Parts: sequence; structure tokens; C-alpha cells
Amino acid sequence: MFKSMNLRFFTILSLLLIGSASCGTAYAALNFSVNPADGGSTIRFTRGDLNNGVTKEVRIRITSNENVQYQIYQELTSPFTNERGTTIDRPVLQASIQPGSMGTGTAYLSSYEPVNRRQQLLYTSSANGMSESFTLVYNVDTRYLTDSGSFNGVLEYTIRPVSGGQAQTARANVFIDSNAELKVTVEGSSGTRLVRVDSRDNTRPAHVNLSFNGNAGSNLRVYQEVLTYPINDLNSELDSDILKVVLEGAEHGELSYQSPVEPPRNRALIYKSDQQSDSFSISFTLTPDRMAKLLAGSYRGVIRFSFETDRDVKNFDIDLDIKISPIFEITLNFPQGPISFNGILPGGEPQIKQVDVEVKTNLGRPYVVKQRVGDLLVNDKGQAIPKKYFVLRQDVDNKNAGKPANKDFKPVEPGESEIFYSDSSGSPAIFHVFYRLSPFAEMNAGDYKTSMVFDLGEL
Repeated sequence: MFKSMNLRFFTILSLLLIGSASCGTAYAALNFSVNPADGGSTIRFTRGDLNNGVTKEVRIRITSNENVQYQIYQELTSPFTNERGTTIDRPVLQASIQPGSMGTGTAYLSSYEPVNRRQQLLYTSSANGMSESFTLVYNVDTRYLTDSGSFNGVLEYTIRPVSGGQAQTARANVFIDSNAELKVTVEGSSGTRLVRVDSRDNTRPAHVNLSFNGNAGSNLRVYQEVLTYPINDLNSELDSDILKVVLEGAEHGELSYQSPVEPPRNRALIYKSDQQSDSFSISFTLTPDRMAKLLAGSYRGVIRFSFETDRDVKNFDIDLDIKISPIFEITLNFPQGPISFNGILPGGEPQIKQVDVEVKTNLGRPYVVKQRVGDLLVNDKGQAIPKKYFVLRQDVDNKNAGKPANKDFKPVEPGESEIFYSDSSGSPAIFHVFYRLSPFAEMNAGDYKTSMVFDLGEL
């Protein structure tokens, strides 16, 4: 409890009387006390108080029999400074007079206002200076706690008669135990500092989880920068439109984008907030229809995430390992349906059927497509159609690499034969195979069949 010494004002009244003189003496008092609700002479904010937004109360009591109007002021006479000599130069402490805690008079802090290093009027009594009491409520604006430590400041309270006269003061120490050191966690889904993106398991996006706490109201910004764009062992760079990233989460901040985009190669802002803590993630996926055109192997790069405030910068580098699994496959498409020649009559027109062949590969090695034919076209009686009437050729669109084995029609030979050669880089390709069956005069009625198999192999 703070209690000031009583000040006694001695007033001499001189009365002029006929035949005699007398002197009278009177005493007047104006006292006040400052009492923190926690007891003692200290207003203390612990780390738990700061994290939970706890306020502290101080009760001020005034007794007066002077019949003189008075005012009460407060002032931060010693700035908040920690054990390392760091001073908070912003209005970290705020005060308000609790509604309904006083009787007569006028309160000037109906809402929270910063406590400054100048006298701040709190209260003016009624005109006759009646005794009074009221409660001050203090909180800490954690936005201005930009460093950790135990910060100590001094509040001085002053009571002063409005008409002039000697003022009285009382003091309270204010302690703020701050843990406002920015703490950041950045962790990859494949390890503390690793994100592995596998084309075989692209349905479960790889990701980086990012979180922070202890931001004391600073404008925190998070930047992403590709230090090394992923390259393979041959020093070939990953195509820019293969990899996609997307930001997710962030309940207390603002993300720069929330739909899949190509990772920016240059330093780019991805998140900002002025809150004490938050978390978000960035996911990595591969574009499915582009993976077949990318050389198989591992592509490795480095991405940096920078957490920056006005007073702090924290960098975290994440290794990015992109595994493109080998693809070497062939698919067939029948635009006219199955290869079936119906209604072939002697003297009729030839029929042509088409097969579209697509080779998907990312091995980067030349290959060949072969056709294996079981036998000539034969019917149930073992009668065969001469091979000169059943012919084939291949064709390649200009936009596809590679070379067909037969640009002109040639007989379909039983056994194995090569029908397509890739370019020297083993590029994916699409080519067309055309089968033509021509009727002839001696052909016998019946169903003629054979088997065909397409093989894909490296050269």
C-alpha cells in the first residue's frame, strides 16, 4: 500500500475586536492511497497473464475534508527496460477507469488509453472535493513487446488541488515478464528439412508445415524463395510447369494465394500477419499429364522460407527432392472400333481399319515398336487369305517425333516385324497403323481371324 504523509495546512485567522484580540487554529487534510489488487506495491504481468490477456486492477482512495476541488494524474516516470538494457519505446501499457467504480466527479479514461511519459489526467473531483475511490484497470498491448525479458517501469500518481497548493505523489513499480522472442518451426513432410515429391504417389501431396509464436504484434511477413530450382544428375532442370504449390491454413493471417500455382523462382511474399501465433502449410504436387514428358530420375532443389518482422529475420532452407518414376508403356486406341472387316465381297471395295498407338516414356532412350502376327488370316476350314490382300502401313503426325517403318502399304507378315522407331532421344510419340483388306475373286465365304500383339522395347 502506498500512503502519503499527511499534509497539514495551518491557517491563521486574525480577528480585530474592540478591547481584545484572539487567534484561532484549524486543520485540513487531503490524502490518497494507491493499492494494487494483487497486494504490495507492484503491478506484475507474468507470461501467463500476457498470453491470456489478463488485466490488473489498482484501487485509488481519496479522503478530503478541505472542501477544495482536486485532480489526480498518472505518469510513466521510468520507461520499461529489461535486464539487458533494452527499452520499450512504444505505449505498451494501457489504462482505463473501471465503469461504475466511482461516485461523484469526472473520470477521463472511459476506455483503454496508452500510459505515456507525461502527466495524464485521470480524475477531477466534485467542486467541493468530496472523498472518493475508483479502480484503474491496466493491460499490456503485446504488439509492442518485441523482445523477451523482465521489463520494469515506474508509475507515478499525483493528487493536486485545482486552486493550487502542494501536490502529493505515490509510486508503483510495474513488471512485465515478456517471452516475446519470435519462435518459428518449419518442417517438411519427409523430414525436418526435406520434402520428397514422388510421381508414383502424387495423390498425397508432399508439404511443408510452417508455424510461429511469440510475435509481439509486429507486422510479420513470410517470404518464399527458390534458391536452387530442381535439377537432375545430368544438370537438366525440372520443367517449370511440372511442379505446383498451394497454400493452406492460416487462421490468423493472410495467404498470398490458395490455388495451385507454379512456385515463384524469385523471392515472393506468401503470408502476412500481426498476430501472436499462427500456422499454415504449403503443398507440392506434380502435373499428371506432364510427367510422361519429363526425364525419369531425381530432381533436387532448395527452397528458403524467411520469417521477417521489423526487428527479426529467421531463414529456413528446405531440400526439395522430386522423384520422377520411370514410364515406359504403350496404349492402343481403336477409333473405328475393333479391327473387324465385315461384308467383304468379291469385286467389292477394300476396307481400311485404323489403330492409334501411343508410347509414353520418360527414360530418354530410343525404342522400337514391333508387331507380332500369329498367322495369316484363316477361316475355320484352314483356308487363308493371301498376304498380298492384307496389307498395312504407318503414319506419324508432324508434331510427333519418330519414324514409321512402312510409309506405303506392305503385306502383313506372320511373325515379328518392326513398325515404328523413336527419335534418338526416345521421345514419347503417337502414330497410326492402317490395315487394308482387299476382296478378290477366289475368296471363300467365312470368318477369317488372326492375332496381333504390339511390343515396346528399347533399342
